[in-house]
Amino acid sequence: MVGYGPADPDRADPPRGAVAPIMLPSKDDLLVALYSAGPACGLPLCVYGRDLLGLYRRRRARPELAGVIASARTEIIADINRWVSRNVVAPESAPLHHISLGTVIDRVACAAELALHSLMTADPGSEVTHRAWTALAEVELEYGDLVAAVTARQRRLPAGDPP
Repeated sequence: MVGYGPADPDRADPPRGAVAPIMLPSKDDLLVALYSAGPACGLPLCVYGRDLLGLYRRRRARPELAGVIASARTEIIADINRWVSRNVVAPESAPLHHISLGTVIDRVACAAELALHSLMTADPGSEVTHRAWTALAEVELEYGDLVAAVTARQRRLPAGDPP
């Protein structure tokens, strides 16, 4: 995990006037949470990410439920963004990121589901598998870079995405 903060109940509040570190899962913590059946990383964001991955799996298995699943994804993304609004404070002077953390985690979950599916259904050396794992690596790096910038207070996260 990167940092510590309000999500850690055993951690004492920082001294008055001090800035509490920001607590977000690292890209590795998020991916482990997505792939494992065990406990998530200890933050709601990991649980939300796992839930999003489950919805992508369900959409693949039951395409007729795409509308219901899209609504559930929208709710989880909003839950992530609400958690961020309550728990991640960055200086107003930091540039605002162009999309919400909920949307970034949704992209990671989507790419992870596609990559795993490609391993189960395509030749591991195929172009399809290569593209799927390359896409996952790209969104994983995007998430990791964003978390690093936010925890260093060099970037702010929006409360939601533009319509």
